[in-house]
Amino acid sequence: MIEIDAVLAGGPADFTEARRLVLSGTHQDMGQHLATLGAAHYGSRPAPAPDAALVRARRAWFEEHWPAQAERMRGAAIAFGVDYEDDSVDLGAVPYLMSLGGCSVAWHPPGRTIDGHGRLSRNYDFSTGTLAQFVAGLFATANGAAATPIPASTPEQLAMTARPHVIECYPDTGHATLLVRAYDLLGGCLDGVNSAGLTVALLADLDASGAPPSWGVRVGLNELELGHFLLETCATVEEALEALASIEHYAASLGCHYILGDRGGASAVWEPFAPGRAAVVAGAEAPLVVTNHQLTRFPSVAELPDTAGEGDTYRRMRVLTELTSEGSLTPAQIAAAAAAVRFPAAPDSMIRTLWNAQYDVEALTLDIDFYLHDQGDAPRYSPRLRLALDPAPIAAGRAAA
Repeated sequence: MIEIDAVLAGGPADFTEARRLVLSGTHQDMGQHLATLGAAHYGSRPAPAPDAALVRARRAWFEEHWPAQAERMRGAAIAFGVDYEDDSVDLGAVPYLMSLGGCSVAWHPPGRTIDGHGRLSRNYDFSTGTLAQFVAGLFATANGAAATPIPASTPEQLAMTARPHVIECYPDTGHATLLVRAYDLLGGCLDGVNSAGLTVALLADLDASGAPPSWGVRVGLNELELGHFLLETCATVEEALEALASIEHYAASLGCHYILGDRGGASAVWEPFAPGRAAVVAGAEAPLVVTNHQLTRFPSVAELPDTAGEGDTYRRMRVLTELTSEGSLTPAQIAAAAAAVRFPAAPDSMIRTLWNAQYDVEALTLDIDFYLHDQGDAPRYSPRLRLALDPAPIAAGRAAA
C-alpha cells in the first residue's frame, strides 16, 4: 500500500519537484502502485517490445535471479491492464523523462567519522536539459561537432531529472530500502541504503568507451537496476561483490561504475566496463573517493594525469580526497566537502549538482538537499531534509522471517 505520496522539496516554479513515497506490502502491490503513479503523473505506459523472444528471456531471468522485480512486473501488468505474459510489451520498467549523469562520491568508514557511523556522501551531477537536448549533446560529442545547436526545450517538456523520488519500501520479503530514484519508477536506483546497512551509488564511467550503450533492454540488469538489485538482495559489500561477479549486466544508456559501503566499514568501487569487470576494494579504515574516471586506471590521486580531466573528474577527485583524507569528520564537514565540488551556476553549462545525499548506514538515515534554480551566479538548494527507515516494520519483518 502507499502510506505517503507527497511533494518533498521544490515545486512547479522550481527546476526540481521531488516527491516522497512510502510503500509497504508485497512486491506485486508495490509494482501496481508505482505503475499507477507513473501513468497518472507522467503518462507512463509499458514499452512496446519488438522482440518477443527477448521479452520472454528477460521475464524468465527476473523470475530466476530477481523474483522481487518479477513480482513488481506482475503488479505493473495489473495497473496497465495487460497480461503479465504478453510478449508484445516489456513490463520491466515504468520509464519517465530519462537518462543518467556524472557525480562525485565519498565513502567515510566508521573509524573516520566523529560518531563512528559509516557514511556515503554523493553529489548527483547532471544536465538540466530535456532528453532531446541530452541526446543532441551526445550526438554532437560523438561526431566531434561541439558547435551543433542544442534544441531548445518547450514548456511542456520536463527536464530529465526534474522529478526525482525518494522512496521507502517495506516489502514482505527482502531488505527494506530507502533510495533516490529517477527515470524508472519500477526498478531503478541512483543511490540508496537498505535495512542491513549496505549503501550504493552509481556514477557515470567516462572511461567506458569500449561499452557502447544498447539503447534498449537486454537480459540481465541495466545501470539503473543494478543498485536496486543489490540493496534488495545483499547485506554487505562482500555479498554484493560475490553477486556482481556472476551477474549479467549491460549499459542501456550510459556505462556506469558503482561505489558500495556497509555497516562494518567495508567499501569497494565496482567497474563493470574496466578490463576483467574489476573492483577496487578499500580497507575498512580508509575513506574511498570516486568521480567519473576508472579507479582501476588511476588507483590514487598521485597517479592522475596533470589535467582537470573530462567533466573536471580529476580535479574533483583531488579536491574531495584532500578534504576527506584526514581526521574523523562530522556530518557537517562531510557535507561541506561535497559542497566544495558541486557544479557552479555557469551560464554556458547545463550541468548542475542536482542533489547531495548523505547516507548514515548505522542510523539508516538520509540527509538530502535538491537543486531548485539559479539565483544570480549561484545555484540555490532546498533546505536540508532528513529521512529515515522506520525500525518498526523492519523489526516486524525480521520477526516474521
